[in-house]
Amino acid sequence: MSAIGEFRHRIDLYTYKDIEEKGGSGTYKHLSYFSSVWGLIENIKGLVRYDTKQLGEEVTHKITIRYIENLTTEYWLGFGIRRFRIRFITDINERSQYLELLVEEKSIHEEKLKASIGKAGQSL
Repeated sequence: MSAIGEFRHRIDLYTYKDIEEKGGSGTYKHLSYFSSVWGLIENIKGLVRYDTKQLGEEVTHKITIRYIENLTTEYWLGFGIRRFRIRFITDINERSQYLELLVEEKSIHEEKLKASIGKAGQSL
């Protein structure tokens, strides 16, 4: 475990919120700011890739933060203009002090494109 003084990256947490469409025709998901935390971002691409390939997940970085209750893989992390999708969460030493997040660096626009293609491909 890294010393708390090594948490030098200011990381933003985002979550999807349901937003009502104008005219009341339905809702859509919008990525909204949740909070900010200090953490440590480490590049691990290649080290974990072999282990996670079996699960179909690509892991590019490990991010360590203080424990946040109810944090799930539905949250996204931001560091500057970079975005990370949480793939795995581990409570280090099971003491509710620190979380190790294995993440994949992704473009949010790429995720939105996949979602819109999925909707367009659905049968009527």
